[in-house]
Amino acid sequence: MYNVHNLGLPLLLGIPLLLGGVMGAKIFLVMLNAVVVMLAWQFAGLLTTDPKIRFAATLLVSLAAPLLPAAGQVFPDLLAGSIALGGLYWLFAHQQGKTLPLTGGWMLSVAYLPWLQIKFIPIMLILGGTMMYTTYRQTQRYRQSLYFSLLMLASLLALFAYYYYAFGKLSGPYPYQGASLEFSANALVVLTGLFIDQNHGFLLQHPVMWVGVFALGLLFKQYRLLAWVWTLVFLGLIVPNGLHNAWYGGYSFMGRFQWSATIVFIIPTLLGLVQLGKQKPSLFWLVMVGSLLLQGYFYWGYTSGFIQLYNRGPAFILDYPEFYAPVYQWLPILFKPAWAYQHPTNLSWIWILLVVFTAGCLSAFKPAHDTRKVNRIFIASAFFALMIGGFSTPFVEKAALQFNLSKFNSKTGHFEKNTWVAQANKDQPSHLIFGPSPRIGLPEGQYQLNITYQLNLPNTIQGGNWDIYNIDRQQVIKTGALLGTAGTSVTTNDLFKVSSATRDKYEFRIYWDGTANIQVNAMSIQLYQPKHITQ
Repeated sequence: MYNVHNLGLPLLLGIPLLLGGVMGAKIFLVMLNAVVVMLAWQFAGLLTTDPKIRFAATLLVSLAAPLLPAAGQVFPDLLAGSIALGGLYWLFAHQQGKTLPLTGGWMLSVAYLPWLQIKFIPIMLILGGTMMYTTYRQTQRYRQSLYFSLLMLASLLALFAYYYYAFGKLSGPYPYQGASLEFSANALVVLTGLFIDQNHGFLLQHPVMWVGVFALGLLFKQYRLLAWVWTLVFLGLIVPNGLHNAWYGGYSFMGRFQWSATIVFIIPTLLGLVQLGKQKPSLFWLVMVGSLLLQGYFYWGYTSGFIQLYNRGPAFILDYPEFYAPVYQWLPILFKPAWAYQHPTNLSWIWILLVVFTAGCLSAFKPAHDTRKVNRIFIASAFFALMIGGFSTPFVEKAALQFNLSKFNSKTGHFEKNTWVAQANKDQPSHLIFGPSPRIGLPEGQYQLNITYQLNLPNTIQGGNWDIYNIDRQQVIKTGALLGTAGTSVTTNDLFKVSSATRDKYEFRIYWDGTANIQVNAMSIQLYQPKHITQ
């Protein structure tokens, strides 16, 4: 009866939905999230008076994920990031001598954060406390700060009262479906992945943010108070999501768990881009062209369908790459702790991240002539790390991908006790199973299909067949007979080859002819040998 996700967005979307339906609500969301672009423009204006650099820097941080693919999506992350960015802009403007009054709008937006999700309570307290402290230091008056603290308290009390009324406890529906924070090897892998994983990491979904990594040292050097508050806010947004046991956000958009932190990371990125535009304009415009071309390719991908934005969760490594599928072996893949920190490519990118951050700090705090030799060493080491990772043998899972049979569709029989069953003289001959859902994409290579089943016929009599169907090309690439097993469970192992390099989607099907009882117990696939298979 009550919303188990958040109350904040439904309250905001109620009137737009009533007036304009679903499209009206989406348009309102896009307009609401466009505040990020306006704030980025204002930030850039405090950093430079050059209109070209200001426009280009704002364009670079805005025309990319998460805004480009998700501005109209009903998730609280973007709005929370926007509010956090607004609070940090208020603080930065004060540091730059542009005093902004602590008006009701600023207060209400920050106090609204817990209504988007209770995990944003620490962000409200950090921003609210800093804004109250800054106002009191500059005005020596406590009235505005008192109003702000009372407003935040009222917001929390009202939210807790609603949660207690609706769910019988102050925390409301949380933890939802057993979700909670988890301190484990898996959590560390996911937290690292929110930075550099090729599907979920904000530094690869939005590569211009690497400029922000380099500029972190400059942020601390020039704007110490802003830098510390920014650090607390950024970590408060990304660390809990990395530790959340609905890894990478469950079945939602890839990278959603870093969206709010990515919005906040606009600040060091803008600082770095403005500095780059002033000191090395040729490189700045080259970065701009490269970034826009890459984001254009991504946009083409997720609007035409060859890049799927929904997270499918940990599955088969060969079905994992989306944004960078043609060059996936050069980029990090972090979704299984068993091998994540053994994979050379992952280790090389962790090293590159540390090198960029350290080089930026040295560049900010040391004279240029003192860091020139060290930076050359850093650049060389990062280059060799990239080469070692990229040219190392592409990681291949040796274990088979075991399909969850409950995710398969069926036209006959029924599912019971983790198996699909069909009975002669009762069920009609048809496809007993076909799937999985969502369909799996496979790159070029040779694979082994394993089927465990039981068919009450002599082992020389056929009672059905299996096949592998290429959905994109609408053709069967391999088929085989299901022979009787004399009532015992057997496992078949059949090879099949994928010749297409475009990662087409495939469906695995079992057809039953109705002549004898059948039971399908398990199905899995595994890579049989590397690419470039000869006939």
